[in-house]
Amino acid sequence: MKKINVHGHILNYGCCPNKWLLKQAHIPEWVLKRYTTRYVIWFITSLLPGNKFDRTPKMMKMFKNTLFQNADLYYYNEMIPNEIELFTPLLMDMDYATDEEYEAELGYEYIVTIMSEIAEQYFGVIMPFYGFDPRRHNAAIKAIHALDRMGFLGIKMYPKLGFHPWHESNINSRLNNEELGIMYEHCQEEKIPITVHCSPGGAYSESLVGYDEKANLLVCPKAWKNVLKDFPKLKLNFAHFGGNLSSFNSWTEEIIYLMNCYEYVFADTSYHDDAHNKKTRFKYFQNLDKAIAKAPPCRIMGGTDYPMTAHTFTEKEYYSVFEDALETYHGKKFGIMNVLAPIKFLFDEEFPPRILTAFNKSQKDIPQWLNSVIEKYK
Repeated sequence: MKKINVHGHILNYGCCPNKWLLKQAHIPEWVLKRYTTRYVIWFITSLLPGNKFDRTPKMMKMFKNTLFQNADLYYYNEMIPNEIELFTPLLMDMDYATDEEYEAELGYEYIVTIMSEIAEQYFGVIMPFYGFDPRRHNAAIKAIHALDRMGFLGIKMYPKLGFHPWHESNINSRLNNEELGIMYEHCQEEKIPITVHCSPGGAYSESLVGYDEKANLLVCPKAWKNVLKDFPKLKLNFAHFGGNLSSFNSWTEEIIYLMNCYEYVFADTSYHDDAHNKKTRFKYFQNLDKAIAKAPPCRIMGGTDYPMTAHTFTEKEYYSVFEDALETYHGKKFGIMNVLAPIKFLFDEEFPPRILTAFNKSQKDIPQWLNSVIEKYK
């Protein structure tokens, strides 16, 4: 069944500062890169009963590849066999994740350039989101340049790395708030989609280590209420839908509330591994049905978070449980969640002319399937 993956990544070890990686994994990067370490991890995980992390060594080997190699691997090994017609990898600006601002090994601007080249090579098939952090010098100007001149489809924001999303927050510096305001105004005016991390889990800033309450203040859906009040037509996707749905939490409820208040608020179900757990699967899909009933039509999207899920699932395995459980979507096909809702979020009735201009392309260069789906759902 054809689908659009609105949440995933193309990355490697060079995308993360070594000091930050050490804080996250408690293991130095050079250790993670060693082949012998991967074999030890494979052996340990194979001994743990019920543990499905048996593909961890292969996943770690993938992180040693170049970004070009990982783009090719995803396209040929995951997209083509599984009818994923469009993939929107989300970049993360990791240079400010540590208190001393250690840069990623590759350097963020170099990563952006590589991803732009990948987007041109896989035009209309792999369409990346630019990772925006308001603490970067001239952050808004650089993001707008990436959107207008380098073919990026949207913006990815990860407040848990150390900033508040509200453009008038006293947690941020005045300059950071100005950068946020400029970015929101541009994205609303140009109908540019923004995906934001919204889950208690995931990556975090070095300064937030051990302080869940502080981290959650930055990443919870309520942090966006004032943003949406000032920019009510902002296209905003709450990634991970507030967390797994095996328990219907307050974050999920808040996102649904915002969906009913604002017509361009969405959510995705990436890294919802409770859907795959036999003990939680029934409750998960029961709550997903509940969320669908409460939310406006075509606001809940699929997504996987690959390769963060690659320790356990191929893309086929991740999607299959959703396809089996959601043969219908309140009277309509599973494709609404994985095609129609993503089309509404990503394109808003047209393929962005700015991307055609950036890559010197024309309408005839847009993949036929994508062009026809956009036209169909105008």
